[in-house]
Amino acid sequence: MKLLHLSIVLFAFSVLLLFVTQKDPSPTTSPYTSNAQELPTPTETVKPTLYAEAPNITAHGIYVFDIASNVVLYQKNSDERVAPASTTKMMTALVASEVYDPDLVVTVPAFKIEGQKMGVFAGENLSIESLLYGTLVDSANDAAEVLARVYPGGRDAFILYMNTKAKALHMDNTTFRNPTGLDDFEHLSTAHDMTLLGEEIMGNPHLRQIVGTTSASVSSVSGKTVHYFKATNELLSTVPGVQGIKTGWTEVAHENLVTYITRDNHPVIIALYGSDDRFGETKKLIDWIYSKTQW
Repeated sequence: MKLLHLSIVLFAFSVLLLFVTQKDPSPTTSPYTSNAQELPTPTETVKPTLYAEAPNITAHGIYVFDIASNVVLYQKNSDERVAPASTTKMMTALVASEVYDPDLVVTVPAFKIEGQKMGVFAGENLSIESLLYGTLVDSANDAAEVLARVYPGGRDAFILYMNTKAKALHMDNTTFRNPTGLDDFEHLSTAHDMTLLGEEIMGNPHLRQIVGTTSASVSSVSGKTVHYFKATNELLSTVPGVQGIKTGWTEVAHENLVTYITRDNHPVIIALYGSDDRFGETKKLIDWIYSKTQW
């Protein structure tokens, strides 16, 4: 009888301990304006069926992927290699998130870079977190370059890491030659590969928060310099359900856009490359998908 009573007491104590250790931590708040939400968890996996032809889209490469069912809803030249432009920065940020602590403070080295900039300067002390926001929200080439240049092995080693990560994600038709996406005849990817990368970004809670950010301001460690910017992704503030991911443009690439959207618990990633109107054409695809798909 004593053994029975002891067993009951031990069982009750185990249940109480399990409850205490599994309590959710206190929620944290973000100083940034963001559309990011928790990823939906579908209650069941049902293969979707589109019952209308795709709209007329000028983009050269397109890949539309339904995440929950693992079904390709639409594709066009999705494995043809194209210039990815600043959608490259998804990989730059992904690698940076793996190799750096976001609170790490680094000193901006001296270098020159063309294109979009957040305005960092040599000798400025910034956190990795600030540079990630500059890279993904403002699409700043200078922020992406700093992330690569302060890597302990140097810029080339950082780019090697980018390519190694691409292989690990089965991005078999992707080659990175820089961290920014500036045109290089060997710097290439595909709509399909960038969809794989986009899904990886959205699976990372920290990066998902950043790519959903519509506006931000970051300061140097001294507080003397503040960088303000709005997201280059216009769909974040205009199309319901859009939570990211990344824009891109160069003269060679034309307009690129990788989009994550979820409505009615149906998350979809759209990769659009070589478009004449990346925002307008992505809107067309979104309207088509959610009005003409039976889940």
